[in-house]
Amino acid sequence: RGGDVAKEKWAKILENLEGTGVDITTFVRYHWLSKNSFETKKNLYRKVKSEITDWPSFLEELYNDSGVINALNNSDIRELELNLNDRAIKEVNRSLVGINAVGTTQSYVLFLALIRNHRNTGINKIYKIFKTIENFTFYYHGVCRGPANVVERFWNKKSRELLEIVNESNERTKKASRNRWESDLRSTLRDRMSESLFKERFHKNLTYKNSTKARGLIRYFLTSINRDLSPEGSDESAVSIEHILPQNPTKWNLTRTQIRPYVNRIGNLTLIHPDMNGRMGNKSLREKIPVLEESEINLNREILNNIEYRTEELENEVETPEDQEDNISEEVPIWGEDTIERRTNDLCEKALEIWSIS
Repeated sequence: RGGDVAKEKWAKILENLEGTGVDITTFVRYHWLSKNSFETKKNLYRKVKSEITDWPSFLEELYNDSGVINALNNSDIRELELNLNDRAIKEVNRSLVGINAVGTTQSYVLFLALIRNHRNTGINKIYKIFKTIENFTFYYHGVCRGPANVVERFWNKKSRELLEIVNESNERTKKASRNRWESDLRSTLRDRMSESLFKERFHKNLTYKNSTKARGLIRYFLTSINRDLSPEGSDESAVSIEHILPQNPTKWNLTRTQIRPYVNRIGNLTLIHPDMNGRMGNKSLREKIPVLEESEINLNREILNNIEYRTEELENEVETPEDQEDNISEEVPIWGEDTIERRTNDLCEKALEIWSIS
């Protein structure tokens, strides 16, 4: 009977991991690193086999953590019974959306330890820790493309330190240790965030590509910028990415070859609700402006402010009295490479503010 129970538990573990992108070996290693000394994937099973004696308890721990991994990957911790208020849960879930958009899971090691021990550590504002790691993840991994192995040992170190805080019996000492833990987390991550590298790689690594991961990162970035413009925001669950200068620029009197160097830059992208998407398409800038003006997304008001106008004279083919000018003029909206480059730079500076760690 014990063997049947173990098989059922193992099947449930695999079910929880399905679709998360975390394979079983990586998961067991994440569990191990969240409470034990650092170990490479190569030596993991040898280490587990030599140190684990209570296999039913180990299997139960794996089962519990597989549910946490599933919740983290789905950006929804509501079912984890963490005794958090609605605001904290919302903030944690929002941070997980950002972390998952980047596509890196190494920080799950620390999240496993944090969720498992948070009641006994006395950490009250857990959502702030998630926010710190969200900012670091986007900055370091999403834009700078920093190597994961550099911070992997740090997640392991901070996880083990949480256990030391839990085991501290003196409340005054525990509080001091907790404060040092949080301060060290912020300062160490902040030290790894190079502003010069961020600026260098922002233009290259935050561009539109035809991949789910790339579009997810762009969408996360733009929704975050929009939320900064208006904390109330709009419905972020139903927006799509829109090119201002379209990828097919026929109506702009341009060719695909001409616009290839800059059409997919972040400065040329915005968000639009699906019902307006069809009204944008490959249309001219003059045709797109009324749609942008109707949009409730604050990001599009910022787009409108970036549009410049140039006065162009048009020949008047109708005869006019001798004392009147033969030509008339009109204001032509301009959105080209210079505008896109300028907005890209502006977004980079804004990103440095939003994704900083204080």
